[in-house]
Order: sequence, then structure tokens, then C-alpha cells
Amino acid sequence: MSEDNRVLTEDYCNSGETGDVTGHAETNAIRKLAGLGIGREVLARATIYSSAEPCVMCAGAIFWSGIGRVVFGIDAERLRDFRGERSDQRDAELSCRDVFRASPHPIDCIGPALIDEAGAAHVGAWKA
Repeated sequence: MSEDNRVLTEDYCNSGETGDVTGHAETNAIRKLAGLGIGREVLARATIYSSAEPCVMCAGAIFWSGIGRVVFGIDAERLRDFRGERSDQRDAELSCRDVFRASPHPIDCIGPALIDEAGAAHVGAWKA
């Protein structure tokens, strides 16, 4: 596999296990990349894949990491449907695209994509 086609890392959301509200899959993966010493020139060509649209926090982490492309499954509105109306599960209703548009370096954003497949990861995962 060429360097341009390799998986750099993968991770998952462990907020429920750890109580760390910043433990989203995207931030966990970016932390791992930092620990591996992956350079910004590689990250600028990298794509981060997520089952759901990155939240504002994760979009900021993607921006600061220098990752150049994001592909996500379900959009934030569909994710809110899975989460329900619990006040402790509400998010800042701001699209990751808004964060990426403010970036001085380009961040391509593709999604929603493969909605049914991406949504399957969220079925039953959110506490009512």
C-alpha cells in the first residue's frame, strides 16, 4: 500500500466510558496522530472519515491538525434525532462547514454520505 493510501490511525468515541467530554472519535484520532509524529504535510493530504458530522469541537481540532479533507456519514440533524432531547446531549448547532469556511487553509468537506450505513453505528448507542 502506498503512503498516500494507508490508514494512519482509527479511533472511537469513549466519552461514555471515561467521562471525558472531549473523547470524541475525531479528537481521539487526532491525539493519536500527534503521538505518532505524523507531519502536517501528510495531514494536509489526509482524509478523516466519521460516521457523523463533526461537532464544533471536533471541527476545530481538524482545523488545528491541518487535516485537509473530511468525509462524514449522517449530518448533525440526523445525529440529534438519535440523541433525543436530553439537555446533557445537546450540541452547539453550528455546522462543521462553518468552521472549515473560516480556515485560512482549505478543508474539503463531503457529506452526508452512506447515510444508512453510517446511521447503523448510532442505533441504540445513545441513552434515552
